[in-house]
Order: sequence, then structure tokens, then C-alpha cells
Amino acid sequence: MDVVSTFGGVDRRADKFRLVAYPTAKGCAAAYFPEANALVHKENVARESNTPGFKAMFVRFEPHTGDAAAAEEPAFQTAGA
Repeated sequence: MDVVSTFGGVDRRADKFRLVAYPTAKGCAAAYFPEANALVHKENVARESNTPGFKAMFVRFEPHTGDAAAAEEPAFQTAGA
């Protein structure tokens, strides 16, 4: 699946993520960073501290539409893989 965030009318994408169900609050999602850094818009910052809005993003999930070979590749690899 591809994860897409929208802020200020601009989409940012993190492609080829594997979705896993966890007991989180309804409407919430969690992701590991730095893999999900691509979703954070640089303009989405806290008013007073100017820190990135990692906890204030809306995302949607879309099927990955890349070619078949690319769809089989992992989104990222861990060390030693």
C-alpha cells in the first residue's frame, strides 16, 4: 500500500508500505520513522515551537500502482538483509 498525506493541497507519498493491524484508537495510524518522513510536509509545524507536525497528519491508504516487479520489492531493508 502507498501512504499519502495532504497538507495545503499538496500530496506527499510513502510507497510500498505493509499495513499491519494493531489495537489503536479508531481513526489513528502509526508508522516508523525515518521511513515515514516522506509524509511530513515542511510547512506543517507547531505554531510556537516550529517542530514538525509528526503527530498532526491526516493520511490515506492507496493500492500501490507501480509495475509488478517493483511491487514485490520491500519498501525498505533492515541492516543485514
